[in-house]
Amino acid sequence: MPMAQLNDLATEDAETYRDAVIAREPGRLGELSGWVQGTGGPWDELDASVESLRPLWAWFMGFVADRCPGIPVGTAVQGWILAEDEDVPPLLRIGYGLEAMEHYVMLVCRRVDPAATWVMDRHQQSTDFHETGIELSNGVWFSPASVLGSMASRVIGQRDQAAALLSDRNDLRRVIRLWLGDLAPATQDQRPPVLPPPRPTPDPPSVLWRPTHPAAGGPVPARLIWARTAEDDMLANLLSSSEDLIILRGPGTGLHNPRLLDALDSDLITAHLREHGFTAVETKDKDGKHTQAWDLETDLINIYAAVVSLDDGAPRHIVVSFEGDTDFRAPGFRAAATIFITLAQRLNARLTNSDDIREEVDHDDD
Repeated sequence: MPMAQLNDLATEDAETYRDAVIAREPGRLGELSGWVQGTGGPWDELDASVESLRPLWAWFMGFVADRCPGIPVGTAVQGWILAEDEDVPPLLRIGYGLEAMEHYVMLVCRRVDPAATWVMDRHQQSTDFHETGIELSNGVWFSPASVLGSMASRVIGQRDQAAALLSDRNDLRRVIRLWLGDLAPATQDQRPPVLPPPRPTPDPPSVLWRPTHPAAGGPVPARLIWARTAEDDMLANLLSSSEDLIILRGPGTGLHNPRLLDALDSDLITAHLREHGFTAVETKDKDGKHTQAWDLETDLINIYAAVVSLDDGAPRHIVVSFEGDTDFRAPGFRAAATIFITLAQRLNARLTNSDDIREEVDHDDD
């Protein structure tokens, strides 16, 4: 039962997938309305304000803990290609619920920014398609699937789920307000609930999309469930050949001559790492370079991120080291992968590792 990988799709299939995301909105919101009301959730508070995200997310985590009542067994996410005579894993019901939550996030964005729209990937010039995301009029693009998936996996993967939910790293209101930036007012007037009347989830739910051109390299490869699994595998492969990874923009030879690298956005790096619970532990000068270190310790994995700058103070690359369970199937690693995949995307940078960089340097020197 493989998961279709959007970066293998032809343009017409990727655009059809995006259109299917848009088309499913009324139905998924009606189903979400039914789940909330049917479980005594905060339906009256759901007015599409940024503040409404807090009670909705707390409710959803309880909904998941109760095994998603109202979502039939056998329900799958939109990109799941069901093979004949195969059963859908129960975990996919969580993904189906998260897809409905994505549409509520879009309602919140539209209330603040009526121009918010669904787009396929943020790099319009790219020939690869990675996922659907929300584009705002302030130029910000973000993937609600990645945000919600990584937050959910952090809670589900913790022994003390109640404490994990209360963590600032799982404050959905704060995360979305960060993307909205100046578009989001500090407060919003109370409005009536915006969810449509409740509707039951079809059994089995209807499928709105199937690719007409499967992956060019053969059958669509099987993947794990959580969002951005292809990049999770890529990151796992990077770490299998090196103990660290690097985020940078510019020529591959830039690490032996950092002035060849493009500067990275210092404020964006700081905001992103703080958003995900990192603590700035030190700032030091070494060999004319300024390095700011960030640290994150969890029960499952510890991460050390060094932001390396030239003497002008502008960051040129980020070196990230992992300790603990770096099996790409582990919840802690998958959450960590999402942090740096999305950071690289926001910086319009690339993920690589020191071995890859050395190979490029050696090749250039030949």
